[in-house]
Amino acid sequence: MIIFNGEVFNFHEIRTELGEVPRRGHSDTEIMLEAIERWAWMPRSNALWEFAFALWDRREKRLSLVRDRLGIKPLYYGHAGDISVCI
Repeated sequence: MIIFNGEVFNFHEIRTELGEVPRRGHSDTEIMLEAIERWAWMPRSNALWEFAFALWDRREKRLSLVRDRLGIKPLYYGHAGDISVCI
């Protein structure tokens, strides 16, 4: 599962590099998830992006919080009692 705020400007190039695989839609988020699954990280060379996202790996039971290098998109994490909040 992913919560994503941002844009991958060159996701069409990344989609081409990923090749033909079944997809539900045509969004940059879908391509980003596919790239993370295939390469264990988002995207390789010539990537143009601004983003913040929370990615839950069900198999590993691990939450990854990630933002772009410049911190253009905000990412906040906190606890409220027994509840963790990410926005």
